[in-house]
Amino acid sequence: MVILLYHSIARPSPLSRIHGLYTTPKQFDWQIRWFLRQGFRFTTFERTGPDQLFQQPENTAILTFDDGSTSIYNNGFQILQRYNIPAVLFPIASLIARQDVHIVTNTDPAPQSFVTPDQIRELGDAGWEIGSHLLSHRPVTKLTDEELKEELQESKSILEAIAGKPVITVAYPYGQYDVRTLQFATRAGYLFGLTTDQQPLGTHPLLELPRTAMKGSRWHHQYTFLRIFSKYGA
Repeated sequence: MVILLYHSIARPSPLSRIHGLYTTPKQFDWQIRWFLRQGFRFTTFERTGPDQLFQQPENTAILTFDDGSTSIYNNGFQILQRYNIPAVLFPIASLIARQDVHIVTNTDPAPQSFVTPDQIRELGDAGWEIGSHLLSHRPVTKLTDEELKEELQESKSILEAIAGKPVITVAYPYGQYDVRTLQFATRAGYLFGLTTDQQPLGTHPLLELPRTAMKGSRWHHQYTFLRIFSKYGA
């Protein structure tokens, strides 16, 4: 099983310094079709539940999208609808519906626009899972105890009110976390926690799950992609 990490499904902004955060719609569609040719099935964390996550077949994938860029709704969602594939969206709760703003903690100066509550509900109705990317996208290891509690609990409450269902999965901003984060995430009611550790999914603790970052903006993206997933065939 593999957990895939995406950010924006769009061409890189001319202002962006980090093109690896972008996968073009054409490249994303190519990647999805490749997985389907290899016989992959797609699921979400809420569909598998904590007891069955590690019981999934090897050719199972979970698609995750961090930040909540409108490009995910406008482009990624439209592509996945063609193939009836669900995914997991992790919006930054304080930036929902904000337009042309900069994530303060990011080094990339390109402004972004973010999904609205109606778009989040539409994704949920289509089978997507909604998870938390916290309130402000600040590295959790630099927060005080009270700030960390607020980031975990308040973002969860906001997203549950919008989606109309429990939020059980959190994606740590920048993949950073520590023992304290795991303790507070458990108390807040999260069952799954996602990092940005680049390693295969094994029998990791459920709150420390690694993901494979998907990048598509370089001309050799197909070569790199096939090298990463060569064990699955083709």
